[in-house]
Amino acid sequence: DTYTSTLLQELLRWLGRLGCSTVLLSATLPAVKRRELLSAYAGRPVDLPDAAYPRLSVVGPQMASAVSFPAGTSRTISLTWTSAEPEQLAGRLADALREGGCAACVCNTVARAQAVYQAVKHAFVGSDCAVSLLHSRFLFGRRRDIERQVVSCFGKKAWEAGTRPRQAVLVATQ
Repeated sequence: DTYTSTLLQELLRWLGRLGCSTVLLSATLPAVKRRELLSAYAGRPVDLPDAAYPRLSVVGPQMASAVSFPAGTSRTISLTWTSAEPEQLAGRLADALREGGCAACVCNTVARAQAVYQAVKHAFVGSDCAVSLLHSRFLFGRRRDIERQVVSCFGKKAWEAGTRPRQAVLVATQ
């Protein structure tokens, strides 16, 4: 909407004047709006070369560019609504992963993530399922270590190398 767009343009104008590196992500941004936002950050009109989607647009004090890059391969992901009770959710995960597999459970609050994590840990007692917890209340160093472990286990390189765990659950906040 107009109000939010104006706020975003002003924020980008300030960040540009301060020389702050800024990343703005959008898969659906119209060309006109992308040009307006980049111009706000640059503090001057920006004219970008055409580049096919997906693309990366970059603007700096003396430059503006847009480059295409190949899209990743598509995968089918299944999402299912389930009970809000941590124990029932944990039971459903245990059933779904009985033969192996990986799952992520994304929670809205740290308290909810902690409760779900405890229930999932209990549901997988005695199994070789790796259960991990990631949320914003971990101290920076610990969170960084957990993030690295998560990327190492579930990231693109692990997917391509076939080194993902046989059975794992990640409980995390958004």
